[in-house]
Amino acid sequence: MSVTSRAGRAGRAGRAGRAGRAVERYIELINARRYDEIADIFAEDAEFLAPTGRTLRGRESIRAFYGAGLRKISPEKVWIHSSVTEDDRCVIEIAARLPGDPEDARHIVVDHFTVDEAGLVTRMAVYLRPEEVRNTAERLGPE
Repeated sequence: MSVTSRAGRAGRAGRAGRAGRAVERYIELINARRYDEIADIFAEDAEFLAPTGRTLRGRESIRAFYGAGLRKISPEKVWIHSSVTEDDRCVIEIAARLPGDPEDARHIVVDHFTVDEAGLVTRMAVYLRPEEVRNTAERLGPE
């Protein structure tokens, strides 16, 4: 198991393992604004517990969610605030700066990833603090 703190310093071995690699790719794709490609890190039959409260099943449903949702939110930058990784599982606290936010503003969400032997995400759950639930709903609008 590895633990990474705010500054990105890793406890034993960094974000090692399949799940850690999937998470790093996820962050990379968001920051590159390649939202339609995010679904490619998911298995065909993946389950996604979205921040909207919906459960999506399948890569193409996940692709549609990210393609539309992140274009609306359009984060300026996301980064891993902290993480705990154990081969096929990774829980990360993601910090984001959104357009119109003051420079020191941070939005925090917690994502829990589970991956298969090939390193594809089979299940992902997104957890938000109450104020982030409201903020996300306002930015996404009606689904």
